[in-house]
Amino acid sequence: MKSEFRLIGPRDVAKILGGMGACGLETRCCSTFLTEFSPVSIKMAKAQGIALTPSEITGMCGRLRCCLIYEYEQYVEARKTLPKLNKRVITPLGEGKVVNVLPLKQAVLVDVPEKGLTEFLKHEIEPWDEVEALRRKANSPCDRHENGGCDCGKAKTDSSATGAGRDVNEEVADKFQADENDQGDLDTEIGL
Repeated sequence: MKSEFRLIGPRDVAKILGGMGACGLETRCCSTFLTEFSPVSIKMAKAQGIALTPSEITGMCGRLRCCLIYEYEQYVEARKTLPKLNKRVITPLGEGKVVNVLPLKQAVLVDVPEKGLTEFLKHEIEPWDEVEALRRKANSPCDRHENGGCDCGKAKTDSSATGAGRDVNEEVADKFQADENDQGDLDTEIGL
């Protein structure tokens, strides 16, 4: 008779023994459908907002739960489109600071002064720094409109340029009158 001893890890032991999973599943994932064990890190639990207490993140084998890897990619992708913690944002209720990110709901919890903690969906908020940059750009003068040919919408609005409250029709009529005068000057030079 021949005996063979092999060193196996705690996950392999849990797979062989079977039993109920920590989540309540009748049979453990490792003994049902997992054929290979992927490396699981504490970073995966942090990304999913799971409490880092040992009873919450360890499986029956005493190692980090294999299921932490299942939703990790979805959480990472969902967080890419949301503002980070402590970032300033503009909300329908005013300016506030992000205190919690809820990636699967595509929402954030924002502390708005005088309004308290309020949950907002992604489409309801705007990053404060982007809005502030746009405000600064809108208030800064344009380099090109002084010389003409600018289409940025920042044309001079002083009274000499706009005719101080004149009707648009009057301005158009003046322009045509000026064109006719220029044509008359040209006719005189040619001798017509």
